[in-house]
Amino acid sequence: HLRVLTSSSASAEKLKARGVQEILLGDFRNDTDLDRLMDGTTTLVHIPPAVAEDEHLIGLRAIAAAQKAELEHFVFVSCFHSLIRELRHHHNKLLVEQALATSGLNYSVLQPAMFMQNLNYIWTKIGQGIFEWPWDPTKKYTMVDTLDLGEAIARVVTNPRLRGGTYELCSPDTVSVVEMAEILGAAMGKPLLARRQNPEEWASAMQAGGAPTWSVETVMGMCHYHDNYGYDGGNSFALEALLGRPARSYKAFAARVAEQQLDAVPA
Repeated sequence: HLRVLTSSSASAEKLKARGVQEILLGDFRNDTDLDRLMDGTTTLVHIPPAVAEDEHLIGLRAIAAAQKAELEHFVFVSCFHSLIRELRHHHNKLLVEQALATSGLNYSVLQPAMFMQNLNYIWTKIGQGIFEWPWDPTKKYTMVDTLDLGEAIARVVTNPRLRGGTYELCSPDTVSVVEMAEILGAAMGKPLLARRQNPEEWASAMQAGGAPTWSVETVMGMCHYHDNYGYDGGNSFALEALLGRPARSYKAFAARVAEQQLDAVPA
């Protein structure tokens, strides 16, 4: 039985359409909602909000609620290279990892690389033949297909032998923006121009959408980091060990995008 806590009615409808049995509308910042979520459960999968200034506090609150409920297993979906202090949203996740280490809980940590499905952010531009991100397009990136991530989470939740591990989850290939554009363009049968977008355009779009100042500044810091260093490293060993099969490559992901011919990136 799967129970999900979400603060968004729109997300609740999507979860319902995907077959989630029980959906609670609430807030991870609210102790009462956390108690409702954990009542009668054995395992919590904590997926934190993206680029939230209080993300670590949300994680600490979830840990405290899990301790109170005496959960059997706390699964934290952190991020690849959470140790990079220059990336403030990553450091927030590291603080939660550290708190778990002294929590007394039976816990597991998953550290997924950059999602291939992040193409949703630039899908409109891709339709115009442009493949751009606000950083150096020649830098390398380690990726993961969220289909593999979801399956890995399910295996860690359902197999007691996997409890207690920290798993770095990566696809078998490391690619640059230029290479991503070439691979996706070949799959879609049309050329894609890879280029660097001005990060200030992203900042303006976030501000127009009402994003908090901290979140905008953090994303700009991420763009600066990627511009200088990329986001590579790791390997597919841990993910493939969890899955019991080869992890999906970027080429396989691109082929699925092209085959489905959707208006947005497929899951």
